Amino acid sequence: GELMGGEPDGEGKEMLPNGDVFTGEFLNGKRHGKGRLETASGEVYDGDWAEGKPTGRGSCKWSDGSSYQGELKEGEAHGAGLYVAFNGNKILGSFEGGQSNGSGRGARKYPNGD
Repeated sequence: GELMGGEPDGEGKEMLPNGDVFTGEFLNGKRHGKGRLETASGEVYDGDWAEGKPTGRGSCKWSDGSSYQGELKEGEAHGAGLYVAFNGNKILGSFEGGQSNGSGRGARKYPNGD
């Protein structure tokens, strides 16, 4: 990627010692703009970044099979989104600080498929 003043700036790829890989945009050495982070443990975030944190719209997939798609603020679900648990249960609604704020609709999936 590009460097400005010794810091990543523009499009680039960051390979961390723990095995995590970020591919996307940087501004003044921080992840900023569009980008994708793939962790060594199999988790993936793909979306908007601001000041080094997932902020804006994006999608998260965790190693247990659960996922979130929607709005984020400083790395947490914040705003409109859809969370799907590893067992298929869903929450569609509004989130704040990483938690459903109770204004969403849920759909529970039972082991027998009902």
